[in-house]
This record gives sequence, structure tokens and C-alpha cells, in this order.
Amino acid sequence: MSLNPNYTQTITVYHKSGNAWNRAVYTGCFFQAKEAVGFSSTQAALSNTYIARIPESVAGTGFAVSLDDIVILGECTDLIDDEAAGHRSVEVLRKNKPFAFKVTAVSNNTQRLMDRHWRLGG
Repeated sequence: MSLNPNYTQTITVYHKSGNAWNRAVYTGCFFQAKEAVGFSSTQAALSNTYIARIPESVAGTGFAVSLDDIVILGECTDLIDDEAAGHRSVEVLRKNKPFAFKVTAVSNNTQRLMDRHWRLGG
């Protein structure tokens, strides 16, 4: 159990291993979704940015995550099967937006002295 009072949410992580998607639900995590403003030479654009943190004690020893995995706020019971219409990863992701994201960054912060966790960004 984490001592961080911000780690109160449940998240579902879909990890792709080979051709199969494995679903794992973690409680006692942190999840944040917010809008960020990006600027080009001629205009500003809004985009969503996401952070999820899973304490090492919650993730356990067999924790696996990769780029392009999916994180959803809350307990999601959907099964992902990229061969079945209505169950493809992109469809599950779209269905759960704006509280779902594709992992684009992973940080293993389990070697710290305190607040050991995995950080997933998107």
C-alpha cells in the first residue's frame, strides 16, 4: 500500500503480449488527465495528456507494460480482440475516452528510496 494520499484510483491496464491482450486491474493508483496547449508557428492546439502511476507494491513482481498498451480509469471489463469487430483495441480505447490513453512513455521508478512506482504517460 502506498503512503501517497493521491493514490486512490483504480485503473485497468491492457498489455499486449504477442497477439493477445492481457487485462489487469490495479487499485490504489494515481490517474490524471488534463488538457495541454501546444503552439505551432500560426496557431494553438489543445491536446489531452495523461499520467498514471502504479505503486511497486500494487504492481507486484510480474508487472509488464509496453508502449502502445492501454490504460483506462476505473475497472474495465471489456476484452480486447483485434480480430473481432467491436472489441479491437482502438474501439475499446475510443469507447472509454476521455479517461483512457495509449501508453507513449514508461518510467520505472521502483529503484527510488521512497514512493516507488511505475509511471505511464500518454
